[in-house]
Amino acid sequence: MYHVYGDESVAGDFVVYGIVASPEDKVQEVENVLRAIKSQYRVQPDAKWHCRQIFNPQGRKHTPWSHLDDSECYQMAVDLTIALGRGQFLKTVVGYVSTNALGKAIPAIGAVASFTLEEKKQLIPFAFQAALAQFSLDPEYRNNMKLWTDPDGTMIKWGGGNRQAGRLLTIREVSMPLADTIFTITPENVQSKERPRLLEVADLMTYSSARTLAKQKRAYDDVFETLAGMMCPVQHEFKWII
Repeated sequence: MYHVYGDESVAGDFVVYGIVASPEDKVQEVENVLRAIKSQYRVQPDAKWHCRQIFNPQGRKHTPWSHLDDSECYQMAVDLTIALGRGQFLKTVVGYVSTNALGKAIPAIGAVASFTLEEKKQLIPFAFQAALAQFSLDPEYRNNMKLWTDPDGTMIKWGGGNRQAGRLLTIREVSMPLADTIFTITPENVQSKERPRLLEVADLMTYSSARTLAKQKRAYDDVFETLAGMMCPVQHEFKWII
């Protein structure tokens, strides 16, 4: 059995969904690595890792990470990535959508009618499908995995109404011939909103991948390129065939 953890990130023109998979019997080992690195940097082991908070000086204020400066935060991320890589049993995949060529008019696909893009979060289900399909179509993972997603209660426009972003992350939301070959999988924490620790690893991998893809020439982009390179996620772009 595999436990599969997913999180989204938006940077520049890219909407990214990243997935980290671990064998069930290795989950505790990964959690122990997370706790050890946090303790090494004088952070409570149960503090939630969230990149948008950790790598933002203002966002770190009044949080368990407030005593760290920028250089310590980036070195902590590097140390965590190196420690996770020693086990060599995590599988990493990134699905993404580039809005650069799409414009505001999003083509219809399957059961999803064409719509006007009002916010980039509307594209998360497509990036999600591009990432999850790599597991759903793999016999090693098919019918042998549990999915955990980062609960997101943000309301976005979808199908003529408003839907919670986190509830769109089922493979059947984007119905089309490819999806019909993929088994339906519902996140384990849709109702409970539970946040397993390995979602923090997915957060770091996805955030680093989004920063790397966006190439916005922001400070410390080289660090995120290094992190993404070490995590080495397989990348798949969701494309509309029109």
